[in-house]
Amino acid sequence: FVAIKRVLCQNMYPNDIDVLYKDVKKVFNIDYLDFCIAFYTFFDLKIIRINASRHIVIDNSVSTKLDKSEFFNELKEFVRDGNMY
Repeated sequence: FVAIKRVLCQNMYPNDIDVLYKDVKKVFNIDYLDFCIAFYTFFDLKIIRINASRHIVIDNSVSTKLDKSEFFNELKEFVRDGNMY
């Protein structure tokens, strides 16, 4: 989240996570799968959203816990049950 937030605070990004990922990867060595898991978890929590101008933004007013993300909880259960790879 820190990597995504730092890059988003420096630039405006259209609704295209691939463009965002390329810039995050320049600063932080994160693979695409980890990036997507983080992005969609925070999107699910509404910390990251798409604004009216169709840009990816951080909503600093949102304060929540990671376990409130349905996406993240389902992914943890999937991995715990041995379904990963």
